[in-house]
Amino acid sequence: MRIPDGKHFCLYALSAVLPLLPARQRALDPRDWLARDSLVACPDPDERLIMRIERTGRRELRSGDLT
Repeated sequence: MRIPDGKHFCLYALSAVLPLLPARQRALDPRDWLARDSLVACPDPDERLIMRIERTGRRELRSGDLT
């Protein structure tokens, strides 16, 4: 996540996008709506913030490395 200097990031927006991130990390069926739609709107109408979930790279994690 990048936030420009002097700007803020709405916590409501963060709460809207966080549940989608684990699902977007997995391989998705091309017919799945989440595979086709990468835009998430902040639930606060005053913010008028639209976020885009974008994969910047892939890596493989072994479960043995995480425990």
